[in-house]
Amino acid sequence: VLPDPVKGLEESGDREPEKPLPPQSDEADVILAKLEEKMRDEKIYLRSDLTIADACALVGTNRSYISAAINRAYGINFSTYINRLRITEAKRLLLSPDHPSDKAAIADTIAQCGFNNTQTFYRVFKEQTGMTPLQWRSSSRH
Repeated sequence: VLPDPVKGLEESGDREPEKPLPPQSDEADVILAKLEEKMRDEKIYLRSDLTIADACALVGTNRSYISAAINRAYGINFSTYINRLRITEAKRLLLSPDHPSDKAAIADTIAQCGFNNTQTFYRVFKEQTGMTPLQWRSSSRH
């Protein structure tokens, strides 16, 4: 059970309240395991409207704890974590033998992977692979 991150915080005069400490490694491991289970089993990362608040509600923790767990395990933030999962899904779809190889098919892939914006998809894909989706697909099939 995680401690209440607000309990015990008291404001007094000029002092700022103490911030809750991030979870210890055991707590972070539990949070991350729950999150990864949701990602693997329910593929919540494919939801285009997914927010960190949604993930927190599904895992039963708060924003600070889930962020700290992801950062501790992977050295990245929540958005980057979700985008990596989405790009992994995009690559899987692109390599599917029945996936068409035209730009119209890429638009379908973008939507299926949870991206709302074509430019964001292309930017993130290129950041992660160094290529456009069609370039990556062509180089990965040979």
